[in-house]
Amino acid sequence: MRLTTLTFLALLAPAAVHAYTPGSSQTEPSCPKGDRPVWVNTRTSVYHYRGMRWYGHTKSGKYICEKDAQAEGDRVTRNGE
Repeated sequence: MRLTTLTFLALLAPAAVHAYTPGSSQTEPSCPKGDRPVWVNTRTSVYHYRGMRWYGHTKSGKYICEKDAQAEGDRVTRNGE
């Protein structure tokens, strides 16, 4: 019984981790030289850089190039997350 439970959990673990990332179905844009991809929280209009806590991990958001984010009025996060 215990082996069956462990096997079941081992099979579900990768799916559970993948399901937690809301932005995973989107792909990062290919930005021109001098620009870089950011994750914009579309609810707050705040964007995050790769490596930050909320990069790709907000309920609503999108990947976009930083210059495009600035052009649409989004701003960089103030707390570095």
